[in-house]
Amino acid sequence: MPKKINQTKQQQNTPDTPRKTAKQWVEEGNARFAEKRYDEALAAYKEAIKRDAKMVPAHIGKGNALLELEYHRAALKAYERAFQLKPGSADAYNGKAKALMMLDFNEEALEACEQAIRLDPHNSRFYDNRGWILCMLDRDEEALVSCEQAIQLDPRNATAYNTKALLLCKGVLLQNMRRYQEALAAFEQATQVDPYYTYAWNGKAEVLFSLKRYEEAEEAQERLAQLKEEGYGDDDDDDYSIDELVDLIHWSGQFLREHE
Repeated sequence: MPKKINQTKQQQNTPDTPRKTAKQWVEEGNARFAEKRYDEALAAYKEAIKRDAKMVPAHIGKGNALLELEYHRAALKAYERAFQLKPGSADAYNGKAKALMMLDFNEEALEACEQAIRLDPHNSRFYDNRGWILCMLDRDEEALVSCEQAIQLDPRNATAYNTKALLLCKGVLLQNMRRYQEALAAFEQATQVDPYYTYAWNGKAEVLFSLKRYEEAEEAQERLAQLKEEGYGDDDDDDYSIDELVDLIHWSGQFLREHE
């Protein structure tokens, strides 16, 4: 079910509301989005659109917030409005690709992602996104290549390492490929780039268990538990086993949006 949207009193009927410009509302939306306060971010982007209906970043931000709140069709409409206003917006096409993927329109998602890459061929996030879409289409070797391209463009892209690791694990399960060591290396890169990336810490622990490196696996699990106690991650999204990985790949995709 979609997550409930709670408007905050701070963003409703406050003395500051009439004085803020559309740009200022977008900036506030971006700040709330970075804090994962997606309902408040959505409210801010809507305020920006009220003041300037043609502000493309506001529509893209609205789409991003709706995607996080699991309103995938509404997010798709927001992205489509953005590239209607600016046909050359690579971010709008990338957002459209993610929304289509969540709606299980993977061929259409790939087409939108390729368009984003054509418009901005140096954006690491777009190649990572394409990797996930290709994975959904069971084009795993192409997906790995796309992840490698993402990492080459931005060695600090934690989700690209995580995507690569999960694809390697999928290869172990589905093709009997001995790639756990490679997967472990990719998970370790992800946690080095982003030490608070709970999804990758869980993957690292699971691979270590599969390699029978139990002491290291327990250390990774302890770090994961500590991060969750500190408020990082999501209990529903971070706990998975390697045996559940194939289903995870086809039905999750949550970490794609964690580090935009």
